[in-house]
Amino acid sequence: MLPTGIEPVSVVNTYLNCSSKNKKVVVKGENLSGDLVLLNQEVLDCIRHSKDSEVNVACVLNKIVIDLPSSELFNGVTFIDTPGYNNSSARNTENSTTDREMALSSFNEADAIFWCVDIENGAITEKDFEVLSKAEDTPYVIVFTKKDKKSDGEIKKIVDQAYDDCIRRFGEDKAPIDVAAYSDRDSEDGGSSFYSRKFDSLEELVEYIKEIGGMTEYDFCQRKLNDIFNNEDELSVGRLKEYQERKSKLSEKKSDCMNRLNHNKNAADYLVEDLRVVMIEIFDDLMTKADYDPNDADVDPWVRRKNRFELIDRVSQWLNSCKEEDGNDLNKAQDEFKNCQQSIRKEQLCQQYISEYRVKLSNAMRDCYNAAKAEVVKNNARLQSIAQQEDVDVFTAISADNYDAFLTCLSKGVDLSQCNAAGYNVMTWIAQTGNNQMMSLILDHKDKVDISVKDKNGYNVLEVAAICHYKDICQMLTEADNSLVSKSRSLVELAAKNDFFCMGF
Repeated sequence: MLPTGIEPVSVVNTYLNCSSKNKKVVVKGENLSGDLVLLNQEVLDCIRHSKDSEVNVACVLNKIVIDLPSSELFNGVTFIDTPGYNNSSARNTENSTTDREMALSSFNEADAIFWCVDIENGAITEKDFEVLSKAEDTPYVIVFTKKDKKSDGEIKKIVDQAYDDCIRRFGEDKAPIDVAAYSDRDSEDGGSSFYSRKFDSLEELVEYIKEIGGMTEYDFCQRKLNDIFNNEDELSVGRLKEYQERKSKLSEKKSDCMNRLNHNKNAADYLVEDLRVVMIEIFDDLMTKADYDPNDADVDPWVRRKNRFELIDRVSQWLNSCKEEDGNDLNKAQDEFKNCQQSIRKEQLCQQYISEYRVKLSNAMRDCYNAAKAEVVKNNARLQSIAQQEDVDVFTAISADNYDAFLTCLSKGVDLSQCNAAGYNVMTWIAQTGNNQMMSLILDHKDKVDISVKDKNGYNVLEVAAICHYKDICQMLTEADNSLVSKSRSLVELAAKNDFFCMGF
């Protein structure tokens, strides 16, 4: 991370991929669609804040990616070079962000931050601390640049003071990994020199950083995926525990309702019978002995037998309504218990799915990552095999679908009858790759080109296009020269053959 600089040089983050497998520098840019495209020198010359620049890079690129040849020390390390955070406080018209916002956007991607400060400032500034506070838990190293501008005594004092300032500002828990000073022109042999509070050499510091940043992007994604499943599993376990507790309570409630219903039902039957005995039989017996006529109009209403039967019926109706209410309570408790059991089964099924899909998605991510990694390695190898644009031969340009390089080759003059190691000439190689744009360009100059010429495999361009089933190219060729059909073997038979990939591939 380079927060300061003499002159602003870019408005997007630049990713420097170091690898001992890289044989030369390859510069790419990620466009707004997320695709990586090769960048030529003209584009690279425009990657700056200059008002004279005719290309606003941030309007078409999200970031720049540079593959660099590397020593073993930096092998596998990616440096993220950001726009200086204090170059400008104004928003760039290209992407409506400030350089500071662009620099901060890369903090979450970094395993460690190298925070570079001009040693002539003498100390870490308040702006440095303010931005570093956004790094949260990311380890950081303070590097004072231009070490050659200060004496050894001054360097030690500045470095020690910076370390103490970080401790006072952030506390011991967020102390820097190291505070160092560096210059690329200060050693006795005219090379770089390095001073550190903790490490004896820059190599030791880099190796230490590589160790703490050992988690690959794949490991990081797997950990995130595992965290998601752990969180879901924890939530599911909590819900299941709640359901189990609720089930226990509902079981007790259901049992209570059942007992109450049975008890009240029996009690009601006994109560009605006892009430009938008392109100009818015993009461009548007493009335007879007392020589009362229960049907006498002057007798108290409760003495009348009819009224006593009505009272018993009313009591019986009330007891029946109580039994019905108890029955409803029991049905409700049983329904709640049943729903709770269903929730438990669903949650148990959920846990089963979590366990099952944790493995499936982890394996799927592994397979996707390995496939993507293989494609990246393959693509990087292809890019490394392509020489600089001015040195690219026409067959390589066709293979790489590099139209600009193809134009350059044609402008220098190309013998279209020349063949590559697989026996294809330029025309048949274009047909084999299915490149309509390049074929169209050749056919625009058909008066100067013999498109019927055969390659070393014995095929002309139309025959190759037919074998590969490229109908668009076949149509382009026949419209350009219909006589080519008569000069070719049966296109129907060639299309049915379709064994072209066996010839040299």
